Amino acid sequence: MGAVTSYPSAVVVGDSFDVTFESSGLDTVTSYYVKALGGDSFNEVDTWSDKTSSWLQQNATWSDMPEFTTNNQGSASATLRARFENTSSGNKEFKIRIRKVCSSNNQDSSTVLISVTAATPTPSPTPSPTSAPTSVPTPTSTPSASPTKTPTPKPSPTKTPKPSPISSDQDEDVDVVLGLRDELEKEETPTPTPEVMGMAKAKFPVSSILFLLGGSSFIGLAGFSFFKQKKKDYTVESEESSGES
Repeated sequence: MGAVTSYPSAVVVGDSFDVTFESSGLDTVTSYYVKALGGDSFNEVDTWSDKTSSWLQQNATWSDMPEFTTNNQGSASATLRARFENTSSGNKEFKIRIRKVCSSNNQDSSTVLISVTAATPTPSPTPSPTSAPTSVPTPTSTPSASPTKTPTPKPSPTKTPKPSPISSDQDEDVDVVLGLRDELEKEETPTPTPEVMGMAKAKFPVSSILFLLGGSSFIGLAGFSFFKQKKKDYTVESEESSGES
């Protein structure tokens, strides 16, 4: 069938690598499928397929695997991309397997050894402790003093003076004044007197006389009321003195 002619001597698990193989004694101008095998039980290597643009395990469908075509002499040289996956470190066997399209016969290349190193786990970056933000206390607002309401003074009700009852003495005084007024009104009314032709009757100032009489009456009435009240007060004091004796 042929042999692997170019391959890396050491690889890291998970990293891809290229291998070149040569084949001879095959059918001329014929298409063949190809896959990579390796590791324990030859099931720890994946093959890259341009048909599916993905990595294929060793037990994937043949029709999804890469293809190559022989020349007129029945030989071919091709390159394949592979990777070790799900394996431990150590020297691992590696080989190429081909199958003619529309056939069920497989052909394997000779085996080579490749040193495989387990991938070094990339340490996750330790997150730097983030200092907690210092909370700034919110200033407490000082409550503003409410203005003191000044009571509005209420106006005091004005007391309406009640008329004092008129005493019997004052009634008598009023009657006297009214009697004098009636007399004056009678006197003021002139009695028609026949005039002698050629002689004019003398006129008296009646208004002046009435004014004098009214003033004199008012003064007399005031004096009468004053003396009458004094007499009444004196009588009351005398009775109280007699009672105490």
